[in-house]
Amino acid sequence: MKLIDRLKKACGIQVTDDATDSLATLILAARENDKLMRKLKFLLSLPEAQRTSLVLTAVEEMKTRGEPPDICEAFSILATVDGAAAADKAIDAVIY
Repeated sequence: MKLIDRLKKACGIQVTDDATDSLATLILAARENDKLMRKLKFLLSLPEAQRTSLVLTAVEEMKTRGEPPDICEAFSILATVDGAAAADKAIDAVIY
């Protein structure tokens, strides 16, 4: 099984779309880049209100810069409790 497929399984992703593929790619990229991993883990460790506000602000800035919609949608998943928990679980599953 490919690493990206294991990651999606760890996140509980059954239906694949561009956003979930992009989120999985972000997590895999963080696995290869310590600085990105620290930032992602920090973001996921924030209290819900702070994380949500930060993520939604970042998504609006990404849209303004013309980032691809699937990237914006993928990042916005981290604003939700379930999305953040799934991403955190997936990071731990991929790392260990």
